[in-house]
Amino acid sequence: RVFACYPGSPESTSFRSSELGDRSVALVEIKEDDLSVKGHKINRFLWQEKELDVSGLEKEEELAQKIGQWKGENVLLKLRLIGAPDGLLDLEKVQGLAQAEFYYLGLEDHLQIFDSSFVERVKEEKTIRGLFVRKVLEELQKAQGRDREVLQKALTTGLQEFDRAKATYRRDL
Repeated sequence: RVFACYPGSPESTSFRSSELGDRSVALVEIKEDDLSVKGHKINRFLWQEKELDVSGLEKEEELAQKIGQWKGENVLLKLRLIGAPDGLLDLEKVQGLAQAEFYYLGLEDHLQIFDSSFVERVKEEKTIRGLFVRKVLEELQKAQGRDREVLQKALTTGLQEFDRAKATYRRDL
């Protein structure tokens, strides 16, 4: 009989599913008619991929706090953000707030801002921002596939720019 064991690499090298989680080496003991194989955790770094629903969140600080549940100085985390937040979240700010708690933190934006209560409030405004939201939502109802993705990104980017312009205007007063 031939026995084989391949425990893999002692450290992960990517976010491929086979590389996530703890890594180990194999301790093999051979005694006359007995063979035992035991795995021993050896990795220094922990590579993780997670998904976080941010529905209902309004502030970057709230999101950074939720992300903190996976923190660790040797944790490499790729986090897919989903859901419809109740406010316009600046993911660069979130990254800045949470990054120090991780060896690496990557945020993937899959937010559905067009479904949020924030967008519902803004579309009722009698402002250029409200008009912008109404027009984009109108086009979103007709769009499909890649066009829909582009419009969703345009809505998010446009609202972020309105926010930045408002902050700049207030600072200049």
